[in-house]
Amino acid sequence: MLIRIWILLAAATSALATSAPPRPLKRLAHPSTLALEILPRQVPPGTLITRTIESPRLRHTDSVRLTLAAFGRTHRLHLRPNNELLHPAAKITHLGPDGSVISSTPLLRSSILAFEGAVVDESWSTHRLREEPVSRPWGEISEGELGWARIIVHDQGDPELGIPPVYEGAFFDLGDVYHILTRENYVRTHRSDAHPHSDFGELDGHLVIFRDSDMEKPSAQSMTAPESCSHDALPFKLTSTPTPFSKLDDKVKRRTLPLMRVPHGTTLSACSMRPNLCRV
Repeated sequence: MLIRIWILLAAATSALATSAPPRPLKRLAHPSTLALEILPRQVPPGTLITRTIESPRLRHTDSVRLTLAAFGRTHRLHLRPNNELLHPAAKITHLGPDGSVISSTPLLRSSILAFEGAVVDESWSTHRLREEPVSRPWGEISEGELGWARIIVHDQGDPELGIPPVYEGAFFDLGDVYHILTRENYVRTHRSDAHPHSDFGELDGHLVIFRDSDMEKPSAQSMTAPESCSHDALPFKLTSTPTPFSKLDDKVKRRTLPLMRVPHGTTLSACSMRPNLCRV
């Protein structure tokens, strides 16, 4: 049985699908998570029960500060809920071998701990914490901001038990983009020769971090000969072999965007990730 999440577009245009393998890395590291702090929650007007406000569990509606160390520097990410990542109509659809829909359930926003925000200089971080609980406008750039940040938290962890949080994402700091992946996703998406300066099969730690500046520059050959998407080389793309999607209506096929990977095996379409793409 296939499990996919499909989002139908009201209108879409065709495009040539191309992809290239990740460039080899000159260096990577394992970040040290120093703290994942939940900012004080606001009590809704007229609310008498405050127990949930004091809960230590991270929620998709929380604002947080994530502090991590990597490459000899400490980074402080001030994050708020990312409400534009998931389309309101996103759903999980289970397909049978013949392509028929077995079941379909909505993908709830509360199930994905997605956050966005800014990297803030250490000297301004404490001051920023005092501003955010009083609803400082997030849209404006304030003093001390070094760049943007986008993070998805898979597991909050437990400091008392020594369990670090698990998260993925990217952030921009002082002219460089930092990428954070779980070890499993890094191994899944990078070839064994993508990091020739260490034993690829013996990566330790839950998280892997690398920067754009750590990537080898593309060769002249790779720049002049773009590769086709590997999906185009699958057997059923080259023959008339029936597939689970063979019976999908042509109109549905034309309106379905390519899929992309998001936290812990959930599969979303690009429309789910960027709702503005779904506008008519």
